[in-house]
Amino acid sequence: MRWILSLLAVLSVVVLGWLPFQGTDVATLEPAETLYVYIKEENIWVETDAGWFGKGATAKDAIADLKESAPGQVFLQTVDFLLLQENSEQVLPQLYSFLRSGCCLCLTDEKPDLEKATTYLRAHRPGMTLQDYRVGETHIPKLTMQEDRAYLDE
Repeated sequence: MRWILSLLAVLSVVVLGWLPFQGTDVATLEPAETLYVYIKEENIWVETDAGWFGKGATAKDAIADLKESAPGQVFLQTVDFLLLQENSEQVLPQLYSFLRSGCCLCLTDEKPDLEKATTYLRAHRPGMTLQDYRVGETHIPKLTMQEDRAYLDE
C-alpha cells in the first residue's frame, strides 16, 4: 500500500512537470497606485499615475486599451486611489470588477498632476472607498489642486 502512494506521488510530480505553466516576468509589471477616470468625447478615459492611458466606449474597453498600449503588464490591483472627474460617477459601477473595494475614491474638477495628487493622498487618505460607494454612500470627497497645493473637501 505504501509503495502505491509513493508511486502516485512520483507520477503526480512528473505530470505536473509536463504541464505548460505560464509565469509572469515581474520586470514587465506596471503597477498603478492612482487611476484617473474621466469622460471626453463620449469615451471613457483611464490614466495611471505612470502616465499610461486608454480609452473606450466602456470602462472595460478603456482598461483593455490601457493594457494593450502600455509597454509592460498594467497591474490595477495595486490602485489605492481612484480619482474621478466630476459628472463621471456613472462609470463607477463599471470599475467594480477591476479595482479593489478598499480603493479610496475622490472627485476632481479637472485633471490633477497625478504624481502630486498621489503624494498628497498618501498623507491625507480620503475617508471614502469604492466599497462605501457601492453600498450606498453618496458623498464623494473632492480633491482640489491649486498651483502646488492640494485640498481635500470631505
